[in-house]
Amino acid sequence: MRFFRRLIVVSVSICCLSALATDDKWPLADKSAVSGGFRQTVRDINGSIAYTSTGKFSATRAGRYRWEINSPDHQLFILNELGFWQWDKDLDVVILRDAPDASTLPLTAIWDGALNRDKKRLAHSDVIPEVGLDSLSVEQISTQIIRVTAVDALGQESIFDLTIDTAIVPSSTEFVLTVPDGADFYDESDRMSSSDRQ
Repeated sequence: MRFFRRLIVVSVSICCLSALATDDKWPLADKSAVSGGFRQTVRDINGSIAYTSTGKFSATRAGRYRWEINSPDHQLFILNELGFWQWDKDLDVVILRDAPDASTLPLTAIWDGALNRDKKRLAHSDVIPEVGLDSLSVEQISTQIIRVTAVDALGQESIFDLTIDTAIVPSSTEFVLTVPDGADFYDESDRMSSSDRQ
């Protein structure tokens, strides 16, 4: 969960940055949906690698997101019209929460084509007061790799390398989660039927 919360913090911060004009063609400029792989590397204040994680992701401009961690643990996060789903596959637990605003998610920034090569510094209040980021950048590494780098107030650096696979277009079924048989399910969302409210 810490992983996804950091992603949300990064995305909120991205929204606070001004886009820099470039002549580079953004790889998703004409795409309405995208799939690919990711690698997250977190470095401590001394530059040593604290941990890495890898997996797959899918997204649509319509605000649907899928983030699947395959290593070191196995988790699936889905954002759709019903809410924000987290399936911890190792513990076989599914949790449904209220959906965050899709525009605040980090993958939202990849549609814009905004390259921030200067790693603009952010004021603590410009991000999320209880977390805070010291700096953030979004850049195109190659024709298929987009990197989001965030440094928090404690000097910990999180690097998200997103490898875009333009040959794979995600289907709508990728953004649906059916609770598996035998899994523990917890509905922590505010969505309740009218009969539940009475």
